[in-house]
Amino acid sequence: MILPGKTLGILGGGQLGRYAAISARTMGYRICTWDPDPESPAAKVSDYHIQGEFLSASLREEFLSIVSAATLEFENIPSELMDHLSRSIRLSPGPRAVMVFQDRVLEKEFLNSLGIPTAPYQSFRGGEDLSSFESGKRDLFPGILKRSRWGYDGKGQIPVRNPEELRAAYLLMGSVPCLLEKRVSLEKEVSLILSGDRKNGYAFFPLVENIHINGILHTSVSPASVDPKIFDMARELGLLIANSLSYEGVLTVEFFLDSQGNILVNELAPRPHNSGHFTIDSCGVSQFAQQIRVLVGAPPAIPVLSGAAAMVNLLGDLWEKGDPDFSVALSSPSARLHLYGKKDARAGRKMGHITVLGESGEKSLAEALRIYQKLHAKSS
Repeated sequence: MILPGKTLGILGGGQLGRYAAISARTMGYRICTWDPDPESPAAKVSDYHIQGEFLSASLREEFLSIVSAATLEFENIPSELMDHLSRSIRLSPGPRAVMVFQDRVLEKEFLNSLGIPTAPYQSFRGGEDLSSFESGKRDLFPGILKRSRWGYDGKGQIPVRNPEELRAAYLLMGSVPCLLEKRVSLEKEVSLILSGDRKNGYAFFPLVENIHINGILHTSVSPASVDPKIFDMARELGLLIANSLSYEGVLTVEFFLDSQGNILVNELAPRPHNSGHFTIDSCGVSQFAQQIRVLVGAPPAIPVLSGAAAMVNLLGDLWEKGDPDFSVALSSPSARLHLYGKKDARAGRKMGHITVLGESGEKSLAEALRIYQKLHAKSS
């Protein structure tokens, strides 16, 4: 076990890395972040910050000279770097799992190989695959064309209704590897966050119910308003995924619940997740504290949700006319305001969030949306 006083590394410097750094420092560890952005939010709460590209050999050696173990805050870390680091230090999660989750096609193939249901899809590695699909009879329309790599928060996705729109969207994507995913009739979107490793076992946070707007998470409520059997099924699927990869770290599984009562896996993330921000204030242990515990070789703590929690994201649009009047959020005794320390507010950029704690998810969500709407009204 890696004891307090040692320096832990975080690959990536966004808000997820910031919270991981804060959790680590609370436990007595020092933190070294590495990110190309000199203004990264995590750098401001770290003991050391390495600024530069991830494929720099000199920066890699500098990082290794400082840290005893490392984790990541987003999955698009170059596989060459992860492979090299994993030969010298403990890396959580390991390169194999991250490689699968970096690529939507590999991810879908991995899930289906385990017998885990996903939305119907077709992958396109090149123009020949697209032509072959167009001449076939498989109907995946209406659907969403998604980049195989580097797509998140609604980026790299284009809705399509027919083969003509598919070809146009594929060209617009730059003819990069993509997949066409059929739209399913959704009842709900939920996510499950688990943490641990095969040696110490896995702990589960309560299931979260999510609403997205324009592909970006808008609100999350926990516990999700679903049949307890859904939570049991989600846990079983999450455990199957984790065990099959000998997974070490925090794992997020996003699910679709369709109108026929089926549970489908949408996406996987080898890290803490936006939908798990409520855990900072409500579960006795946050997803970020779990990330650090697993990294240093400690067993995951047991999360205990007190009451219910709702979270609403604050995007850069809110700053369009200057700094918002956050007295609205601070005046609510049940609300917890979180700002990420980002310098530039841009439309669609996650700048912070508000979590509301209460007796029920419905009441907590109502209060979160009341504050959110007043913030926007004051900023308009």
